[in-house]
Amino acid sequence: STVTFLKVLPAWFCLQIAGSRGAFVWNFGNYIKITMSSSENESSVGEQSEFEEEASDLEEEQNQSEDESGEEASSDENSESEEESGDESKPRLADKDYRQMPFEDLLQLKRRIGSKLYNEAVFGKTKGKQPEESKDKKQKKRKQEPRADSDSDGPPEEVSAKRKVPALGMQRKVKNGADEQRPRDPRFDSKQGYFSGRKFRSEYGFINEMRGTELESLKQQLEKTQDPAEEKRLKFAIQRTSNQIREFEKQKGLDQKRMQEKQEARKALDEGKRPFYEKKNVKKARELVEKYDQLKETGKLGKHIDKRRRKITAKDRKKLDFET
Repeated sequence: STVTFLKVLPAWFCLQIAGSRGAFVWNFGNYIKITMSSSENESSVGEQSEFEEEASDLEEEQNQSEDESGEEASSDENSESEEESGDESKPRLADKDYRQMPFEDLLQLKRRIGSKLYNEAVFGKTKGKQPEESKDKKQKKRKQEPRADSDSDGPPEEVSAKRKVPALGMQRKVKNGADEQRPRDPRFDSKQGYFSGRKFRSEYGFINEMRGTELESLKQQLEKTQDPAEEKRLKFAIQRTSNQIREFEKQKGLDQKRMQEKQEARKALDEGKRPFYEKKNVKKARELVEKYDQLKETGKLGKHIDKRRRKITAKDRKKLDFET
């Protein structure tokens, strides 16, 4: 004879009873099947009935413990279990008609209706996703976290790596709703455009005129002063201002030459000719000749040649010392 228990009796209890009566036990995961030998069954029918009575007593004790634990559960879990067990059309594991059902019949039932419907019918529906209440609590915690002030002198704000990166274009806003204004340096801001020396010299040429008047005032202060430290400071300021004026005029002349070359190239293109671009070495030689002509007019050519000669001899001397 065969006695099948479906997720009711513990394995240790079945093994203990089966060992005392000479029965065979098969463990099919959640299902335990006990088969009594034929000789044992014929000789001891009363023992088999005693075995069934012991199993039923243990089953009643387990049902009572399950009822007590169910009463201690929360109201939310009770409502969920009632919804799952409310469908009377589907069989459940707790139904008495399906407890004593043999394992072979259960397998046939699973093949007929499919594993999904079978699991829902026998074991009930699985637990769903995380409830929305826990999600709301997490969102509240994130909202309650204090934010560091961006204008403070302390370290930058610490952001959790578990948070998602904000979408592009989503900027932090101040409490009043306006965009947060952050200080920026226009010298290194691409929104301000790029620096053009030619445009700067054409629009701010008055700065060079102011330097000229400043140079005259510095020379007058140098004539009046008698302090050696002040005299040294004024000489340095005069030299720096004169260099700035000379460099400004030099760059302004180069700008005019470049504009003249561009105009000639455009004129040639308009006439249908090929534009002429001067080579770099030819341009360098021409600029050197113009520089010497300018020094000759001012009377500084001899001084410049002596300075150039000393520089070349010092360079040759270093080269000879390195070779020896």
